[in-house]
Amino acid sequence: MRHSTNHLRYAFDQGCDTYITGEASLYTIQYAHFIGLNLLVGSHNFTEIFGVEKLARKILEINDGIKIIQLNENHFELNHR
Repeated sequence: MRHSTNHLRYAFDQGCDTYITGEASLYTIQYAHFIGLNLLVGSHNFTEIFGVEKLARKILEINDGIKIIQLNENHFELNHR
């Protein structure tokens, strides 16, 4: 979860009012509150990957006027040996 506040700032600057993620640190939660960004945090791993993608698709079904951006990042669990 490197530079998660950078991701929140980018989303906020793009007009995002709610950021949905599978993981967050206390600092990330505090930063979202500081900039006035709604933050929804699920649990780790499967929620982070599959749950958030499914939720995004469901939100698009309800309101196709929103823009969803997928941020890809390297997971250190996969690269760290």
